[in-house]
Amino acid sequence: MDDEDYEEKPVKEVGYRKPPKAHQFRKGQSGNPRGRPRKAKKVNVPPGLAPLTADVILAEARRIVPVRDGGKVQDLDTLQALVRSLNITGLKGNRRALVDAIKLARLAEESNEKDWAALVESVISYKVRWREEFAYCDAHRLPRPEVAPHPDDVVLDHVNRTIIYNGPADMTQKARWDEMKRKRDDHLEEAAYMREWCRDNDAPLTNFARTIAMDEALAKVLDGLFPDEETRRAPGFNIHEWRRANGVKAQLDRDGWMSFMPPQFREPLNPARRIA
Repeated sequence: MDDEDYEEKPVKEVGYRKPPKAHQFRKGQSGNPRGRPRKAKKVNVPPGLAPLTADVILAEARRIVPVRDGGKVQDLDTLQALVRSLNITGLKGNRRALVDAIKLARLAEESNEKDWAALVESVISYKVRWREEFAYCDAHRLPRPEVAPHPDDVVLDHVNRTIIYNGPADMTQKARWDEMKRKRDDHLEEAAYMREWCRDNDAPLTNFARTIAMDEALAKVLDGLFPDEETRRAPGFNIHEWRRANGVKAQLDRDGWMSFMPPQFREPLNPARRIA
């Protein structure tokens, strides 16, 4: 055969994405007969399950359990009992428990420091904002807005790391304080009126002695519970210490308001005539 009569057939390339003819899929045949694998089903957590779980955990952490300490049995919540057990184990020489106890204490202190710093910043910001608002109103001869708590009634107790509200803490309490102030003024006004009437009419004061004593007793109770603005906004004022010092709240809680009446008038009065 002559070279001219020989016709060379082209050789097909084989390589990446060019498999041999024998290994190619036939026309109409899928290379993945089972199809694309399905994605794993997403499990929908019923709403409320997570909070419910948290509530269960917290309920168990707060569950009261008896704990023996030094021969005595104390009732503690579970979390406190666990912390105490960890501390005791550490004090007995368990190195790991000791390290964990110190670490927990340090984390708690750091958390408290951050919380207190944030609280202080918030209170200072509140005071500055309202003082600027009051200054603007005063400069433009505008009435100051009613606000509760009043910035001068809010005191930071850095020793106990808490906020002291020397006055009403919100508008609901403010309405209550205002009502008590009106009642106190009404009681004093009524007592003064009856004394004056008896004097002007030459009437014996004994006719109104019981009512006057009641009005003055109730006014004393209200004075001992709700300090006026001048008193509670004095530097260093603390309403809790002030109430402890005057003893009105303690006596009221212990003996009732009738104990502020003179002894001869302490028998029960009309139940409708009460302080609140």
